[in-house]
Amino acid sequence: MRLAFFIETSATGLLSARQMCSVESLTRTNPDVQAIVVLPYPIKFIDLAENRPVLHVITAVPNIKFATIDILQIMKNSKMIRTMKKKLGRSPTPLQHTSDFLRVELINNFGGIYLDLDFVVLKNLSKLYQEINFIASPFETRITNAVFGFKRNHSLLKEIMELVDRNYDPNVYGSGPLSFTSSVKSYFNIEVDEAVKRGRVKDVRFYNKTAFTPVHYDNVSIFFDERNSEKVNEWIGTSFAVHLWNKLSSPTKLQVDSKAPYAVMAREFCPSAFGSVEDYF
Repeated sequence: MRLAFFIETSATGLLSARQMCSVESLTRTNPDVQAIVVLPYPIKFIDLAENRPVLHVITAVPNIKFATIDILQIMKNSKMIRTMKKKLGRSPTPLQHTSDFLRVELINNFGGIYLDLDFVVLKNLSKLYQEINFIASPFETRITNAVFGFKRNHSLLKEIMELVDRNYDPNVYGSGPLSFTSSVKSYFNIEVDEAVKRGRVKDVRFYNKTAFTPVHYDNVSIFFDERNSEKVNEWIGTSFAVHLWNKLSSPTKLQVDSKAPYAVMAREFCPSAFGSVEDYF
């Protein structure tokens, strides 16, 4: 069984239409993949009466499961648990950092692909599952932890967890991506830009920005302007998925009759999530 993990750490028990669009787009383009949406305690169940987007999507798409978990239990044997207990409480962004820890632990334990809940998946990912060990670079010198995939117990994941244990800084918002970037440099003894240029180093595939982040976060507004449809189509033509940079784009709302690129993608790849809203997506 091919697995894909998403994590929702707001502790509200609610998922937005945009978040469910990420899940639905993956499951529609990959019907042979089991999508698992992980919600850490204190959330212990999903109230469908309060989750219209969730209800719409799971009614239409069968290959989605929700899992509520006790983080300390699932991470009790992790190399990161000591640092997590000692430093996480000092973080101004503990939910983000909890997600950073958990995504590495889940893929290390189970194998598969992890994605943030602000992607729209555009293509079948069989190629990624076949080569399975992959990471991506949104910029020339950085590795992202927003999307990655590995066999369980891969040694690079061990390297990442050991580095997190040694160097995690609770005051750095991007501590997760930084740990990926630093681990690549130490594990392969190579700079990120050189690894991306080669495309593969040892048994790990490196993807450049066109695969998942064809639009830089500085230009994320382009997804919300219908005048840019032709340009966006050109940029995303070879992408597996597109990153919507939720931290920056979430304040921008789209009317349901919008012809902006994001709305067009949503109607095609996550019609149930998009159809769950009445006025704004």
